[in-house]
Amino acid sequence: MREENLVTMISSSNAFSGNAVRVTNLSKHIKGSKAIFSPPRKNIENAEFVFSSNRALSIAGKSLKMCVDKSKIVHCFKTLPTSGIPALFGKIKRKPLIVDWDDYEGFGGFADHDRFPYNHIADKFEKWVVKRADALTVVSPFLEEKAREFGYDGPIHMIQNGADIDGIRYYFPNNKGELKILFVGLLHKSSDLDFVLKSMTYVKNVKLTVLGDGPRKKEFELLAKKLNLDNIEFLGMKKENDVKKHLYSSDIALMPFVDNISNRSRSPVKLGEYLAAGKPIVTNNVGIIKNVIEHGKNGIITNDNPQDFAEGIEILRNIKTRKNISINARKTAEKLSWKNIAFDLKKVYDEILNKN
Repeated sequence: MREENLVTMISSSNAFSGNAVRVTNLSKHIKGSKAIFSPPRKNIENAEFVFSSNRALSIAGKSLKMCVDKSKIVHCFKTLPTSGIPALFGKIKRKPLIVDWDDYEGFGGFADHDRFPYNHIADKFEKWVVKRADALTVVSPFLEEKAREFGYDGPIHMIQNGADIDGIRYYFPNNKGELKILFVGLLHKSSDLDFVLKSMTYVKNVKLTVLGDGPRKKEFELLAKKLNLDNIEFLGMKKENDVKKHLYSSDIALMPFVDNISNRSRSPVKLGEYLAAGKPIVTNNVGIIKNVIEHGKNGIITNDNPQDFAEGIEILRNIKTRKNISINARKTAEKLSWKNIAFDLKKVYDEILNKN
C-alpha cells in the first residue's frame, strides 16, 4: 500500500496548543501524513497553515483546503467546529473520517466554563460529530464510555498522548536542602493550580515555580498572597528552551488532577514531558493517571485533597526515593514515546483502509 497522501490531520487550534503538540508529534512519525493548523506559524514538518486564527475564518480556510485535499483519510483532532466542520468536507468526498477526542468539551466538562453561546455550541457539536465518525481515537477510557453513551457504535481506539524522549533529555539535579518544585500549565478554565497552592500551606523548605499564563493567573496570584505563600514565583509563559531549563533543574513536578469530568477525560501532554525528563511526579489517582503512574515506582499518587498532596511531596525529600522514581519515570517515558504511539495510530489507519 502506498503511503503518500495517507492522512490529513486537522488541528482545532494554532501550532502552540496542547492539541497541536499531539498532532505534530503523531504526524512527524507517520509517513504520508500532513497537518493543518491555524496561525501563528511555527516551523513544523509536514504542516500547512490557514490565514487566520479567527474562529469563522479558520473554519473557512481549513474547509477550502479540504475541498482540494487528496489524502485517503481525514483525521479530525478535537470535537470542536474549528476542526470538525472542515473534516466533514472530507467525509462528503467519501473519505473515512476519524475523530480524535482528547477533552470533554460539553457540559460537565469545559463547556461549564465557556461563555454563551459557545458553551451550547460546544456541547451539541461534540455529540453530533462523534456519532458521525467512521472511527474514534480517544485518550482515555472515560471518553470511550462517553462515546457509547452518545450512541456511537463504531470502532474506538485508545491513542493516549506520548513522551518526547528525543527532544527532552533525562536529568536528575541531585539538589540538597530546599526542594525545587515545578508546575507547568495554562492558567485557564481547567487549571487545578488553586489545589496546588492550598497544598503548599502544609509544606516547608520548598520553592515552587509556576510556568504558564492565562485568564486565571491574577486569581492564582491573589490566592497565593491570601495564603501568605512567599515561596512561589509566577514566571508566566516561557519559550520552549526556557521551560526545559526549569524542568531539568527541578526536583519534583506537580500534576494536580482533581476528580472531575475534565480530568477524567484528559491525557495531558505535560505528563509525557515530565516523565521524559525523569521528574518524580506528584499527582492524583484520576483518569489516565491510573494507567501510567504506579505509586512509589514512577511517581507519587495521593488522595484528592491538598494535605495528602503535600504529604506526597514530603515523601520525595528522601533523595534515594527521588532518584529511584526518577529513573523509572524515564523508563516509562521510553515506553510511551511518540514514535510508539504513532505506530499504534498507523495500525488504525491501515485497518480502516483495508476495510474500504
